[in-house]
Amino acid sequence: EILLRDRALEILDLLARAKREGHFHQIDLDTTFFVGKLREATNTVAPLFAQSLGGARSHDKIFNGEIEAWRVKQGIKSGAPNENEVIARQAVYRLLAKIIFYQAMRRSHTLPAMDFAGVSPNKFQRKLAEFLAQARAIDYQAVFIEDITDRIPIPDLAAGQLEKLIADLQQYNFSQMPEDVIGTVFQELIPTEERHTLGQYFTSTNLADLVLGFCVRSRKDTVIDPT
Repeated sequence: EILLRDRALEILDLLARAKREGHFHQIDLDTTFFVGKLREATNTVAPLFAQSLGGARSHDKIFNGEIEAWRVKQGIKSGAPNENEVIARQAVYRLLAKIIFYQAMRRSHTLPAMDFAGVSPNKFQRKLAEFLAQARAIDYQAVFIEDITDRIPIPDLAAGQLEKLIADLQQYNFSQMPEDVIGTVFQELIPTEERHTLGQYFTSTNLADLVLGFCVRSRKDTVIDPT
């Protein structure tokens, strides 16, 4: 009964998408290819973010102070020659995570496709924030919450690259992609040494269920995953 109910919801979601977008044919995701595509995007966009971050820090003392406070919290060493590059890569990882989870949420929530047609590059960041705000109002607030790195100005060239990536992602079928796979994709996107520093490790659904099974005894119980 549970499986049939879930399948019925998938079918209804497909029909709603067909009505909304005129089609529902999408390409099934290949995890390895997917991770490679996101890494390629990171390597292209992160240097552009680093340049933009450097300019913003030198021209805005308040912004620079907030970035400094964020750097300390993240454990990034001060004065390193590649400090802006490290911060920029983290900003890009966070942004890609939001984009990935937005696409995944569209399978079970009424969220519009990220359409940037007619949006000039200098308005891209504002339009993207509007899409992400819709997702934040529904779920995954911890993923979509805004912080200082979201205020790094997205350069026009990076906006163009991100727009292409988003358009490409929307060709793929997230409806058959479990949360575990999405979490693993995000984890594998980040190099091992950076993953340890950032504490970016995905807790699988099976492990989370095990913890909840032992710890939760009522609706009022609260659980923390300290790792």
